[in-house]
Amino acid sequence: MSSSGKIVVAIDYGTTHTGVAWKHPSEQRVRMIDKWPSAGAVVNRSRVPSCIAYADENRYIRTTKWGFQVKSSHVAAAWAKLHLETGVIDRVTEDNDDGWADTVGIFRQPGGRDPIHIAKDFLESVREHIEPQIKLACKYASLTVLPLFYVFIVPATWSEGVVEKTREAAYLANFSRKQRGKYPLFVTEPESALTALLANGNIQTETGDGVLICDCGGGTLDVGTFEIHRRGEIGAYRKIGALTEPQGGSTMIDRAFYSLCSDMIPDIEDLKLTDTSPASEMMQHFEKAKCDFTGDTSSGPTYLPYT
Repeated sequence: MSSSGKIVVAIDYGTTHTGVAWKHPSEQRVRMIDKWPSAGAVVNRSRVPSCIAYADENRYIRTTKWGFQVKSSHVAAAWAKLHLETGVIDRVTEDNDDGWADTVGIFRQPGGRDPIHIAKDFLESVREHIEPQIKLACKYASLTVLPLFYVFIVPATWSEGVVEKTREAAYLANFSRKQRGKYPLFVTEPESALTALLANGNIQTETGDGVLICDCGGGTLDVGTFEIHRRGEIGAYRKIGALTEPQGGSTMIDRAFYSLCSDMIPDIEDLKLTDTSPASEMMQHFEKAKCDFTGDTSSGPTYLPYT
């Protein structure tokens, strides 16, 4: 991840969470954005929830809230990235007998906003936060503040039409403003991982090696297979195949949890969206329990509030 005379900023706009990394050309270190605004104190995490709540849908907020600012009491748009790929929406819709998608509100388009503008609003909030963070980090590290070059990471098999939608959202969010009006670079998730692998001097590859990259994300599972053309040279590979599975991400664990709740909680479909959405108190507690789970069941059950 290098570009002479520019700070390269990589954005992984994920279904459930978004991460940002950046690199200054004068140092080898890759830095993460790990401070995010919230309803209270600053949150120190490497990723921020990909959700947004609008004032016109929430009586007690005056401005748009995003990421960790979204409270369990807010009606929010989550997993908006799924809307950009109609094929993914079709897959989820076809297999929605349990009512999961409707109950958690992942198909909501607040105020009739189209998916591109929901993505634009979220990404614009991200950009407005990270640019001062990068400038401040450069100041503390005595690094020259340089122009920013943005790189976006997208699923392996997204069509050019879907990439174009994401590109438009990034353009509307003013990511091109720092690049003389040019669109950011778009790279697939497996290719970005392979590039990082080839740039790592501690990982040796040989000409003719086959590499399989598996990105187990929140909304999708992305797999890419590649053949190395020249040893240790970034970009010297041939893509053999790619697969994006929209029902292989960690949200499927959430879906199974919802199915379990449907069996245990009478009339769960009558609960408010604020009680069942990804930003709800119940799902926030479940997310923590999911991330903390190691496979050890000897410690007993975990209790989660749902209303």
